[in-house]
Amino acid sequence: MFTLLLVTLLGLLVGVIIGLFSVFPVYFAGFIIYAFHGIWTPELLLVFWSVAAIGSQFFGSVSTICLGIPGEASSLVYIKDVQNMSLAERNVLLYQTAKGSLFAGAVALIVVWVGYHHLVYYSYMLTGIKFTLGVFLIVVSMFALTDRRPVIAILLLLFGILLGPNNNYALPTWWYTIQQLFEKTSFFLLIAGLMIIPDAMFNRLNGKVNRAIHYEANSADSSKTWWTIIKSTAVGIFAGSIPGPSAETAAALAYHTHKKQGKFHQIVAAETANNPGAVMMLLPFFIMGVPITSSALIISNVLDIKNVDIQSFISNSSNYLIDYTVFDAIIFVSLIATVFYFFLSTRFIDVYVSLVEKIYGKSRWLLFVMVSGMILIDMTFNETTVSNYLALLVAFTGIGLCLRYFKANPILLIFGIMFGDKLIWTLLQFYTIYFG
Repeated sequence: MFTLLLVTLLGLLVGVIIGLFSVFPVYFAGFIIYAFHGIWTPELLLVFWSVAAIGSQFFGSVSTICLGIPGEASSLVYIKDVQNMSLAERNVLLYQTAKGSLFAGAVALIVVWVGYHHLVYYSYMLTGIKFTLGVFLIVVSMFALTDRRPVIAILLLLFGILLGPNNNYALPTWWYTIQQLFEKTSFFLLIAGLMIIPDAMFNRLNGKVNRAIHYEANSADSSKTWWTIIKSTAVGIFAGSIPGPSAETAAALAYHTHKKQGKFHQIVAAETANNPGAVMMLLPFFIMGVPITSSALIISNVLDIKNVDIQSFISNSSNYLIDYTVFDAIIFVSLIATVFYFFLSTRFIDVYVSLVEKIYGKSRWLLFVMVSGMILIDMTFNETTVSNYLALLVAFTGIGLCLRYFKANPILLIFGIMFGDKLIWTLLQFYTIYFG
């Protein structure tokens, strides 16, 4: 129990840091897990990931409203609106967005809990070839449709599938000749090259703060935002079920559906909706083992490294909460963490502002040191030469920078590499059963 508490507290800390500093992307919680996957149990890894992922959305509003620094990508939709707001308006906004995040996050976790316990009884249907293939096609389609460059996204998927399969001996020899060039690519290297390094290099935002300003979360006019919060929670739950940048999609959708209510309500709506947008990814991942966000992709690979089947594992008894399953423990701890995030985000705001002001300019160097250290560790355990590892890292970083420059999301490339083998196998099985 004490170990679970420590991991939860670490998840809370990481969630706050990721939310405050835009240089740390929201999927960075999954990235950090690589440093602990050798010493933590899968249950602890899942608890840490869930708690930190929720916090990355919860705390993003603090740095955005106070300093104009987008704590998470979903806050970009309203960042210009807060620049002309008075101190009084910002203080009220800090409380209302925290209240909305608490309500929406808690409701989304309850929906995930109820949905899982209802759908798990139909698991025999969810493992069929037709259903599995259908889910893959839906997820890929949604990834592509939510991308700014859908054609490029599909081409990236095909490239990923070309590199992914490694056990389908029915495929032609030339397929594996190409794949051998990239066979020593670890998933850590892939994420670092395609996402972490390009995101850090393109991050050029700078925040300014007036040190004479005192921030505090003011609950004035709290009753006037409840209808906005309730509607945005529903929007977030719907949008969070769509594969792709679910939190960003939820925030943008909620923001634009409240245009008639004014900028204040639009911001509350966006910050409310992005929380269930982050939470709802748990449902398809826990029920079908299908990750629909970049963060879920990363934790999925970590569990693969540990030979853990997520669908069967979370139904096991928890090692830390007696008489509960792993799934119930994750949801229970996440609910408690959500309440703590509300408490933390409505207090000590001047401390956060001061921290961001002092460290923000150096946070990119901190990220560089962390990623470099983890790359050295990954390089040590990778079964390839240093020169080959660095060549692969440079190659994928080059691809990542090009995609970032042209505003194309690399997630389908990563999805193709991770699930190419399973997708090809499912297609072959479907063809054999129904047309063979």
